[in-house]
Amino acid sequence: EVILECELSKAVPVKWMKDGKDIVASKTVSMKAVDKRCILAIKKVENKDKGDYECDCGTDKTKATLNIEARIIKIVHPLHGVEIFEGETAHFEVEISETDIHPQWKLKGETLLMSPQCEIVEVGKKHILTLYNCKLSDSGEISFQAANAKCAANLKVKEIPLTFIVPLNDVKVYEKDEAKFECEVSRE
Repeated sequence: EVILECELSKAVPVKWMKDGKDIVASKTVSMKAVDKRCILAIKKVENKDKGDYECDCGTDKTKATLNIEARIIKIVHPLHGVEIFEGETAHFEVEISETDIHPQWKLKGETLLMSPQCEIVEVGKKHILTLYNCKLSDSGEISFQAANAKCAANLKVKEIPLTFIVPLNDVKVYEKDEAKFECEVSRE
């Protein structure tokens, strides 16, 4: 929040302007007068709010420039690599130093969007990526970027191990007969 305040020699109505244009009150901008003080408040300041502000009382004016610098976001808890079997779910979680920052998640350089296979959740400073029903081809780098904060980790999707459901059994045959061995495996 930014508050611009000036004090007059006597209480009179004033006009607030930004870059030469009248300012209109809104959800984020409020103007009030308390005795001889005039106050302009801007909530949730954004880059579009930077500029030259002026308070005009009719016989005099005062000006100030509002400069806005990007917040420096830090990674508090970075991503960790995940190793799963195909068909399983992968969870990635990162915590940053600020709230209200909307990050970008990528898999192998491609931006991830919400879908039945991809869930992206923001809870305060925590950001969670969940990938469902992972395939071998999903293996690669998962990257996270929120403003200037970046981190990455690897997703390794492994083939489900092949196991014997029905093992080989001993077979007895007579000489010159055909011997047939059968077994069943867990996947094709």
